[in-house]
Amino acid sequence: MRILFDTNVLLDFVLERSPFWEEASTLLTAVATERIQGIATATTITDIFYVVRRQTKSDDIALNAIQDILALLDIARVDRSTLEQAIALALPDFEDAVQCAGAIAELADAIVTRDSRGFQGSPLTVYSPAQLCHYIASLPPR
Repeated sequence: MRILFDTNVLLDFVLERSPFWEEASTLLTAVATERIQGIATATTITDIFYVVRRQTKSDDIALNAIQDILALLDIARVDRSTLEQAIALALPDFEDAVQCAGAIAELADAIVTRDSRGFQGSPLTVYSPAQLCHYIASLPPR
């Protein structure tokens, strides 16, 4: 199962945001152990760098966070075609539409986010972290 990770879930993990860190950690562990495949868009990577650097006041911490994410997740391109598809999706939030278009381009099965409102009308299944954790727990052992 290929899952696009929305920016908020990755930030929960990187910044250890309580109470969300535990579910984000469980999901990224599922990627590391190959229970699922993880994807992020290129724009998510730049957003994470910006937020982590701003909150930690450290380029090194921000770069390490990006390197850790790059080691785990596939990266979906954000190019003209992705942006045009995002517009055509007409989701309530353009940034989320870009995430969705990136997921579609990478043949993702679903998106995981803590804020599903921006994905209303998405052609892909949208899970909360808790829902996806529950789904993964129901899978047969590898």
